[in-house]
Amino acid sequence: MHIRDVFPFTFHGFRYRSPLFRLFQLRMGKTGFIVSGCWLTIAIKRFMIFKRQEARGKRQEARGKRQEARGKRKQKARKTVVFERVCANFVGEEAFRRRRALPGTGVRNGRSGVPSDLSKGWAMKRITIFLLGVALVLYIKTVCFAAPAWEVSARQWESKGSFDYLLFYPYSAQMESLVRFPQNQSLILVSLRHNLEDGRHFIYLEYGGSNPGLKGRGSDSDWTIYGDDTLTYYGEMDGWGQVNRLTVEGGTLLARNGIWTVTLLGGWSRQETTNELKNIIYHLIEGEDVGNQTQPDNGSRFDGVLSGYHFGIGNNLELNPRIHVNMKTALTILSARANGHWANHDPAWDWVDTGNGLGFSGGLGMEYALGEKLLVNIRYDYFYANIPGCKEALNGEALEESVGLRYEQAGVFLGLNYRF
Repeated sequence: MHIRDVFPFTFHGFRYRSPLFRLFQLRMGKTGFIVSGCWLTIAIKRFMIFKRQEARGKRQEARGKRQEARGKRKQKARKTVVFERVCANFVGEEAFRRRRALPGTGVRNGRSGVPSDLSKGWAMKRITIFLLGVALVLYIKTVCFAAPAWEVSARQWESKGSFDYLLFYPYSAQMESLVRFPQNQSLILVSLRHNLEDGRHFIYLEYGGSNPGLKGRGSDSDWTIYGDDTLTYYGEMDGWGQVNRLTVEGGTLLARNGIWTVTLLGGWSRQETTNELKNIIYHLIEGEDVGNQTQPDNGSRFDGVLSGYHFGIGNNLELNPRIHVNMKTALTILSARANGHWANHDPAWDWVDTGNGLGFSGGLGMEYALGEKLLVNIRYDYFYANIPGCKEALNGEALEESVGLRYEQAGVFLGLNYRF
């Protein structure tokens, strides 16, 4: 505190000087002593008032710090109680109490703290997993539901085709045997699609199949004379079984020009077919006509699996806001495996065929919007796969003959789509 703060005023017409200085300028005498005493009393009083105010401010500041520290302690205590309740919910109330009563679990001065074995044990891990799960759910909600664009559909595919087994003579292009297993069935397929970034990218999942049942009438043709194309064996049989398929696909927009869009596609698919042979009748045996010679239904079958990655192009043409025409073509890199069992032989024949090949798929369809969220679609799809040069093991022994597998399936889709 400066002396000027005690005597902030001056006499008019004089240069500023402190009152103490002016005190010495007064004449000595009774009047001078009285004036000097008054000025000194006022200065001491104002100085003491200032000191009291300064001390009061310090006390209030200390009181505020104590209240802040007390609030932090209360908040920490509340967090401890919440953590204890969470631990108790995860491990059970009784188990938590037993753990808290054990020595070395954080009990101090009769007050229970957080059990150390829980905070460092599996309960803490479960809490961490829970929090990570919440974070993952929030992330998925933010990314996927920012602009809802889900589409679920159910379709029926009336398909026709065949699964063929081709056997060739060693080191020759002459066919020794051709067995055709029909694939004429109705498939129910359910799919889920999610569009990202206003349709620029999408993720697609499809699964479905047929019920076990009759697939159609197949045939077995054999040319057992090497170098001669004379048919020596011919028979017919019914194929019983089912078809299942799974497709996972993704796409990204390549180009958009007004009403025309082009999309790059890529994904993985798997198709399974089971074929049990029944009502087997041979008409030709060793080159002779035998009429209708039946063979017993004793579990002969031929099953196959085709799987692989596909890449293709999708096109969509908007004729008007309600009608869209779409087209799709794709090339598939396939891996094939077939398992056969022929019980009408002694001993029975069991064989396995494995190989790799290529497949082609294409489709042309149309969508019609019944409303903002409901659509109907119709489409024709075609799939063809050829796997030449397969390796075959008959009853555990490798054969010199070359084997080929061929799969063909086509039909019309009719479906209903719902967007949300």
